[in-house]
Amino acid sequence: SGINAELPSAAYSLAFPFLSYIVSKSDMTGERYEENASIALSVVLAHVKKRASQEKQFDGPSFMPLRELIKMSCATFERKPVGVIGKSLLEVLNQSCLAANGDPGCAIAGPEEISTLIKFLISENDVLRLNVLQNLLLLNNPLSVLVLPENDVDSLSNKISTSVWMC
Repeated sequence: SGINAELPSAAYSLAFPFLSYIVSKSDMTGERYEENASIALSVVLAHVKKRASQEKQFDGPSFMPLRELIKMSCATFERKPVGVIGKSLLEVLNQSCLAANGDPGCAIAGPEEISTLIKFLISENDVLRLNVLQNLLLLNNPLSVLVLPENDVDSLSNKISTSVWMC
């Protein structure tokens, strides 16, 4: 059964450390982990997709733990990159960056979010590195501090990192 109740962003921020623990810090093996992590990630995704509106100006991405969402999704994907959990982690990363892209109803990515993403550009996981680059492109923020990975053998990663550099 799914969880349908959505919390206000401030209340969700209080629950997030527990959800993050379930996904990233618990034993990452077995059926029980898969079930618990799937439930926790569905709650995370429901909330990270929320956008602010005129009626709910104190509810939205500006009140969400975006840096922690980015860090949890990337760090956990490095250790558990396969299956439904891996796919959900990349969706959390993508939705977190969309929530921080500066569009109406969204937050604006700050130095903490950007530095957290940049940290994962040196990941040995090609899929994660590519997703981080793609998500950096979503942010409406100058990335003059970005250094191109000169030794990246993946041509798509090189092409995207060049695009990010030109932002």
